[in-house]
Amino acid sequence: METAIRNGLERRPKRAKSAEPFLADALPAMKEAIAERDAVVFDEKFRALTMSCNACHALEKVPFFTVNPPATRVSPIRSSD
Repeated sequence: METAIRNGLERRPKRAKSAEPFLADALPAMKEAIAERDAVVFDEKFRALTMSCNACHALEKVPFFTVNPPATRVSPIRSSD
């Protein structure tokens, strides 16, 4: 995700200001949540990441590109809880 955004910013550098909160805050927080392996923290940071995506899209005047949590689980992997 980070690579795709950074590559996109090379082509559209004027969008960097909108993407900065996502790259500087939301994405690193999500990486930390994954490393913690805590489902509650993960869910919290995932919601924040999603809101950050949608905020950037709104700033770039493309709010119709909305990011939502998946409606169905695509991975067969289940928690041992």
